[in-house]
Amino acid sequence: MISQDHVQQKWSAFDVTLAATQNSFHDLQSVIIGLTLSLDISLSQVAHAQDIQRGVAESVSLLDDSISQLTNATHRELETINQTALALIGNLQRKSEHEAWLFNLQWLLHFIEPSLCLLSSRPVGSEACVS
Repeated sequence: MISQDHVQQKWSAFDVTLAATQNSFHDLQSVIIGLTLSLDISLSQVAHAQDIQRGVAESVSLLDDSISQLTNATHRELETINQTALALIGNLQRKSEHEAWLFNLQWLLHFIEPSLCLLSSRPVGSEACVS
């Protein structure tokens, strides 16, 4: 038969095991509460990071649009400058050809008639006339 001391020992051992289990449960509860707080903080930080990422994405999109507009405007301006330069070169070439033709005509007329000057606004013998 089981003695009362043996039952008392078993009951004491059960009581110690129950107290250890309760302590473990309280420790586990404390760890779970700490984890819950950490997860709440992490969730808040993630939400804040997402807000920042959205703001950055919007800013990058606006910057991209601005750079595209600036690039297009610069391209148009450079094209306008290029067209103006080409027109100016064309005008200078036509003027140069006209001046060369005029010089050759003056030389020919001076050769034919030395006293004749093609530029009527300048007197004969001036720098504009070939001597």
